[in-house]
Amino acid sequence: MTAKGIDTLIQLIGSNPLPNYLSAMTLQPRKIVMIYTDQTNPIRERLATLYENHDIEVQARRLQNARDPSACRGLVTPDLKSSFLDYTGETKVMTLNIFAAWSRQGGDLARIIQGICDD
Repeated sequence: MTAKGIDTLIQLIGSNPLPNYLSAMTLQPRKIVMIYTDQTNPIRERLATLYENHDIEVQARRLQNARDPSACRGLVTPDLKSSFLDYTGETKVMTLNIFAAWSRQGGDLARIIQGICDD
């Protein structure tokens, strides 16, 4: 945790930007790692601009196939194990794959952000 809020937040970017935006503005992380697909890239770009306007560092990681567990494992690197995971966006398959990869890296279950405005 930092004086501003949490240090790093991993966000799965889906078709509805509102859950991602609300969790970011509520938690005020220093940095957000945005995991997105080609379909959600326009939403990621808009969110990134908003986050940067709030002095939040943004890192984007493109996922080519959300259904491929090995592709997800490649995006969740050891440096993210102490990050908070916001799974309010994207599909259930992508969420499960990213969660499994994050858990294997040592992600702490207490650092999961459960839907501030889940469907």
